[in-house]
Amino acid sequence: MRSKTLGLFLALAVLMTAGALYADDSSSIKIKGKMYAQMSTDIDDEGARETNFSVTRVYMTMKKKLGNGWSVRFTTDIGTEDGEPYDVYAKYAYIQKKMDLGVVSLKAQYGLIGTPNIGKTDKMMDLRWIYNDYSLDKAKEFLGGHSLDNSADMGASVSAKIMKKVEVIGAVTNGEGYKDTKPNYDGKAYYGTLQINPFADLYVNGYYRTEKSAASRTESYFGGGLGWKAKNMMIGGNYIMAKDENGSVEDEYTTMEFWAHLKMQEFIGMPLIIAARYGAGSADKEAAGADSDTSVIGVGVGYQFTKSFRAIAWFENAEYDPEVGDSTKEQVFYLKSEAKF
Repeated sequence: MRSKTLGLFLALAVLMTAGALYADDSSSIKIKGKMYAQMSTDIDDEGARETNFSVTRVYMTMKKKLGNGWSVRFTTDIGTEDGEPYDVYAKYAYIQKKMDLGVVSLKAQYGLIGTPNIGKTDKMMDLRWIYNDYSLDKAKEFLGGHSLDNSADMGASVSAKIMKKVEVIGAVTNGEGYKDTKPNYDGKAYYGTLQINPFADLYVNGYYRTEKSAASRTESYFGGGLGWKAKNMMIGGNYIMAKDENGSVEDEYTTMEFWAHLKMQEFIGMPLIIAARYGAGSADKEAAGADSDTSVIGVGVGYQFTKSFRAIAWFENAEYDPEVGDSTKEQVFYLKSEAKF
């Protein structure tokens, strides 16, 4: 583990210890954690199997109210991807101000903040513990490595919620994401997010992001989402259209995702979980032979063992179809779990 990683981990440990020692009945310090663990079995085209166990993510969060609507949050992201050693990053580290003006409530954040479009999508589906959303957060897996967004970044955001029915969010960030907080170019990423809750548990979302990532390059996307988000039923989808304009070259991308997440306790008297997801992406690049289509479908049945622990048996089938070359297929069986503490 690199020295900066170890330093960040030790700093968090000191903060948590201090909070535990000095917290009393009047303190608003809150410390909590979340862990994602899984067993996966890959099945290739020849039927060969490879099984691995891993802890994919551990989040540690400290929150404190500062008074008069001010608060602070610090969250670490401890995880590994593609067999790399575990690393530690600051995921969120921001100061927040809330104001309730009656008809309108305002919220502002500054620092290492969550980006609004991915944040809204994650809350709509409540499936992050199974995997990141396909349409934005992990779009690069569908678009030949082209990324559309980051789940957190250095910057600032302001949101206004009107009569608890309409929320408008604007944000500006560096654009590189929370794992690369030094800007590679002076251009910033600008976000616009709209969420409308016309009645009951129905939500309509609109997403926009644009970034000038180099002197002659602009990357942008826009799209929308529709979903039903109730206590025991979350069903919906996103559709995103993106462009990467680099001088006279223009590449176009589309992603879509549909999800269903049912918590069966109220329906059958047992805390079963039934979930399904479908994601697809298409890359239309000007370079010859660079076009591709990718799709993933996943289904699973799980169980809510306690309020803080749930697990699911999950099967996923992915197909990659490039313009040039052979199509490939990957099937993976998982046992996934989330523990909150």
